[in-house]
Amino acid sequence: TGGSVAAAAVSITCPLPNYPLTYAWSAPAAGSITLTVGIDLTVRNDPLNNGAAADRIGAFQGTINYGTRVSAPVCSANSAAGFSGVVNTAGAGAITAVLTNTTGAAGNVTLYTCTFTYGAGTTTLSAAAGSHLAGDQTGYDFTSLVSIITNPIP
Repeated sequence: TGGSVAAAAVSITCPLPNYPLTYAWSAPAAGSITLTVGIDLTVRNDPLNNGAAADRIGAFQGTINYGTRVSAPVCSANSAAGFSGVVNTAGAGAITAVLTNTTGAAGNVTLYTCTFTYGAGTTTLSAAAGSHLAGDQTGYDFTSLVSIITNPIP
């Protein structure tokens, strides 16, 4: 007939979000457009990635396919953030980047950029499943914790 009972404490552990890997386009200007590829490492604070310190990326590999609206890419790794490696543009309509950083980079990190000739054509930009790998500077593979965001060519 009425009353109350104390309930046991409830603890909810929410999963950590994935690292967003974004392919973002600048506004076209003077017949050119730039693609900036970056990853935000601030969203997880994963203890498996660099322990209690800020999450880092020390290895990246990724392939994208792009539409005919852009051509003749000139790409470079973000050496200012410590990345070196190859951004291969030899395949028609495709770019493959293989980059390393022995100390790892933290924060919202630009991995590489590509400047294209801009014109008429298809606006697609795609990354096939299994086309990317990501890890920290110690070898921890966090590929499965990355969400790829491809924006169409404007």
